[in-house]
Amino acid sequence: MSRMSNGDIDEFRTAFQHGCPKFLSPTTVVFEGGNLAKEPLIRQSNAFLEGIENQIWLPILRGYLKLYTTLPLKKLANFMDVEEGDHDSFIAKLLSFKMIVNELGKATIGGGDAEDASMDLDFYVDKDMIIVADTHVARRVSEYFIKHITKLQDVTRKIKQVAS
Repeated sequence: MSRMSNGDIDEFRTAFQHGCPKFLSPTTVVFEGGNLAKEPLIRQSNAFLEGIENQIWLPILRGYLKLYTTLPLKKLANFMDVEEGDHDSFIAKLLSFKMIVNELGKATIGGGDAEDASMDLDFYVDKDMIIVADTHVARRVSEYFIKHITKLQDVTRKIKQVAS
């Protein structure tokens, strides 16, 4: 797990190949040529690793965004070791991160009171500046008022019971 959290792609490959469903070939064993039975496993493994490589940098990006309220795009690109010519693809990665966080938020609405740390961050790109909004504070304020409103309703209900 520690190698996975450090971004070791080979560890992801090994874990996937051990844990994924195995594919059975309906054909007989061919002793000549390559082993075609491993081809579906290799194809699935490569597709999985491509998705991992696209998302492995997301926790690092989230960490940088949590540190700042405004951040120049070039500064964040330098932090993430993005080369000068790849800024357009970096903006696309930022927007995909935002889409992933929004989709996670939609999936967990109504899923309980457990707070998800990945959903307390929102940002937008304005020209060459990234503006970060931490929504966790606003959520705490609203939770405070909702909790006190329910307490007030309980107290008024008890007072009505005692009075009658």
